[in-house]
Amino acid sequence: MKHVTTLPTIIFISILCVIARSPEATAAISSPSIGLSDAYWEFQRVKEGTLLKKILTITNTGTETLKLKIRSSCECVTTDVSGLAVHPGGKKNVRINFDTAGYSGKKRYYIFMDTNDPRNGQVTWLIEGEIAGRKSGEGIAQPAEIRTHPPVRAGEVQDAGQKAPRGLIIEMFHTPNCRYCIELKETTVPRLSRKYNKAIIIKSYLLNDPENYEKFLLVEKELRDENNKLPAVVIGGKILGGSSEIRRQLEEEIIRAVGMMQDERRSPETGERLTMADIKKRVDSLGILPVMVAGLVDGLNPCAFAGIVFLIAYLSMIQKRRTVEVFWTGIMFIIGTFVVYFLIGLGLSKVLATIGQASAVSKIIYGVVGVITLVLSYYSFSDYFAVRAIEQGKQAKVVLQLPNYFRWKIYALVEKYGKLKYIMPFGFILGAAISLLEFFCTGQIYLPTIMYMVSVGHFRTKAVFYLGLYCLMFVLPLMFIFMSMLFGLKSEKIEMFGRRHIAAVKFATGLIFLILSVLVIFITLS
Repeated sequence: MKHVTTLPTIIFISILCVIARSPEATAAISSPSIGLSDAYWEFQRVKEGTLLKKILTITNTGTETLKLKIRSSCECVTTDVSGLAVHPGGKKNVRINFDTAGYSGKKRYYIFMDTNDPRNGQVTWLIEGEIAGRKSGEGIAQPAEIRTHPPVRAGEVQDAGQKAPRGLIIEMFHTPNCRYCIELKETTVPRLSRKYNKAIIIKSYLLNDPENYEKFLLVEKELRDENNKLPAVVIGGKILGGSSEIRRQLEEEIIRAVGMMQDERRSPETGERLTMADIKKRVDSLGILPVMVAGLVDGLNPCAFAGIVFLIAYLSMIQKRRTVEVFWTGIMFIIGTFVVYFLIGLGLSKVLATIGQASAVSKIIYGVVGVITLVLSYYSFSDYFAVRAIEQGKQAKVVLQLPNYFRWKIYALVEKYGKLKYIMPFGFILGAAISLLEFFCTGQIYLPTIMYMVSVGHFRTKAVFYLGLYCLMFVLPLMFIFMSMLFGLKSEKIEMFGRRHIAAVKFATGLIFLILSVLVIFITLS
């Protein structure tokens, strides 16, 4: 019966291994890899009206066919293809033209490439240089959001604290120096706002920010309208791509959207639809809080600090080591724990990021993990009630705990290395080895947290930082316990304190599992 304590973990790891070894997962790991002949295109100072030309060579150093969709941030920049496929070991040329007519000053534009390379899903290629000619207002900085209202009638004063009128929202995706976008903001939209006596709110998303470009891709996918030209506007659930299409259809779409608002009697901000992209952004907006809380709760798990408590007690009371030896051994132990936990997380995040590019495999893994995390939440809450019952003198069984086999292995390691004359360097090895043994207990929170991080846009770009933050929160309780024991706190008191608060830790762990399961299942469905 003692092995039932890690039954959810064993099932968890077994299913993940079976899925990861499937042919589909293996195929996902065999992937394309994009290479570019030039990191960017910086042209020398040219006269306005010059037609600039450039050939960009795209190579595939991977083992699967590389597929790309290509579009530019400005209609002044064109390519001879909008998409292409490059076989493994092959290469293809993309001809790029930049018509500088009507442009002057220092300019910066982009070529966006959406690929099936799991390491470079979106590639942004920079074009920049200086154009000599007449001045233009294109470089004027624009605010991130401009709100236009119908003009106040003569004799009326609009109170600054007055509730703003209901507005129609237009989302605009563009680059900072988009000349047509300035015309749209300063002339076209205010004119249509006055014409139809309707407040119009423009929400600008600058595409030189990777998160905004990712949001645009999500909006395209949600609305099932992909490969739009840029700049693009989204209004009333429809995407208008490129200045020509916007000029032709914007007024018609505003009329349609205003009619929908009037017919359905929507609440304030009615023009804003709640798409999957918006929901995903709200999940993203949770920020690092779930990661930090999960790391801290994981570190408060008695499984996590059982090793260091026994180590410090053994060195101090049995081996009678000097304080300086105990101090440095404990420091090395904590560093070893941090390093191993961090490397495990880094490896898991790389595997999940790679497999995540294959949608079928990704959905299976995330779905299975979401369900198992929900089961772990149930067991944690069950353990909470079991601990409360034990505290009241009743009989009950705690399920999620470190098995006796691993606990005795930890004690054996401490006794083996604790007798060495030069114990301090071996503190690192002890920390690494014991953290691996404890991972069967502590890893139950770690894996779903990593899956949450891998799925969220801004976490993917800073994975190392967030993994380090999680591991730092994980070792904080170890550091606190270590310093407390170093300054005289007895291990019996720490054990008593842990037992007194184990119910609270179990309840908090259940909440973390529940939140992570909801997030992972949501990611699966979206």
